[in-house]
Amino acid sequence: MKRLKKGALINILILILIIIVILYTLLNSKIFNSNQIRIEGNEKISKDYIVRTLDLREDKNIFMYNLKDMEKELEENKYIEDVRVKREFPNKLHIIIIEKEISGIIQYDDLKCYIDNKGEFIDKVKKDEEIDNYLMIDIGYKLDKNNNIKFKKERYKNNLLEVLKNIKSCTLYKKINKVKIEEDSIRMYTPKGLEIIFLNNKEIEKNIKKTEAILIDLQSSKISKGTVDFRQGKNPIYMP
Repeated sequence: MKRLKKGALINILILILIIIVILYTLLNSKIFNSNQIRIEGNEKISKDYIVRTLDLREDKNIFMYNLKDMEKELEENKYIEDVRVKREFPNKLHIIIIEKEISGIIQYDDLKCYIDNKGEFIDKVKKDEEIDNYLMIDIGYKLDKNNNIKFKKERYKNNLLEVLKNIKSCTLYKKINKVKIEEDSIRMYTPKGLEIIFLNNKEIEKNIKKTEAILIDLQSSKISKGTVDFRQGKNPIYMP
């Protein structure tokens, strides 16, 4: 019986020794050095930023990286929604970035900020950044010390989200380049100079869908300027 116990103990020690040797080999073999780094999904975030933040090095073994810590480090970036880091044998790190979708830029006086589809702050717009491809939303707001958006009127955020949701669901996202949300009305503008005005009420979705049809009709008539006013009655009025 004692011999059996002694034999089992020896087997366990041998197994532990084998595991130690394997781990040592994995952690020290140059075969597993991370000389192939694949990064995908990054548009606003540069590859150089990711490499610096994670201290990625070609002479570092892929088993020396803590993948969860790497993910947490990148998730602190305001542009990142989610991130996954994976090892791919023998020597590759695969980093998958999911960036936050920029739904538009809200502006008030000289303050401009990128927002996501929840109307939340992403980042301030830098002076030299190209912003022509984003929907501009003129709306009363300010930022607190933690960069949280405080709207001039509490209901403005709901109005903003309603406008963003419906413009995106229609084909208007490419046709409207500016929106102005006021106390009583909402104004939308096309790049060529057409203004659409409707009341700031519970019929935002309905009016935006009507706007989509009106723009198609005006385009077929080769009309690109003027004003479409929904405020005068049941039917919108076009004024050159």
